[in-house]
Amino acid sequence: GDFIQAGIVYAQLAGNKTIPENYRDLAALYNTMMLQDDVAFLQRITTWTAPSSPYSAIAQFALADRLALSDPVRAITALDAILDNAEASSSLKQQAAALKDVLIR
Repeated sequence: GDFIQAGIVYAQLAGNKTIPENYRDLAALYNTMMLQDDVAFLQRITTWTAPSSPYSAIAQFALADRLALSDPVRAITALDAILDNAEASSSLKQQAAALKDVLIR
């Protein structure tokens, strides 16, 4: 519930060179997800939604979740990217399909 504190902890983890890089990257993504400023969030999440990112599906879901009310068309586009992503987990695809179903109704 404390987004500010969570963001601080994720930022600290992302900068900790004793932690393996993949965990630092995931912490940096979660730090981005904690941003309350939509402009800052949208600027930073773009890095993570790139198809080359190993965390693109998670980032696309975070983007869709953030935009569901304000920009449902863009949210659906993000959800479609998850559904088309062979690397996305089946559980994330199920969540994406459920959210998309809600948005298209």
